[in-house]
Amino acid sequence: METKLLKKTYPSTTKNAGLLLRVINNDFRQKILNLIWEQEVTVGDMVKELGWTQPEVSVHLMELRKAGLVKWRRDGKHIFYKADLHKIQRLHELSKQLLTLN
Repeated sequence: METKLLKKTYPSTTKNAGLLLRVINNDFRQKILNLIWEQEVTVGDMVKELGWTQPEVSVHLMELRKAGLVKWRRDGKHIFYKADLHKIQRLHELSKQLLTLN
């Protein structure tokens, strides 16, 4: 049983659930997700808030984007990021299902 989230990015539910869990099982990415959980934030604001370099933030944002866990929109020169709470909730539900398979 594949969810729409996983179908868009990866072919196998079990394999991809593992990949998505690997993406969020990273302290840096968790800090980014916490920062963008309830509000849109630009990379520049993340750099200031987190004290990281722009390339460090961008690398982790790219992983979150590839996993489909963040929404983004462009406004002029700025890109605003926000956690995709609906997809994160679906990932949470899928992970609970995977844990009950054993």
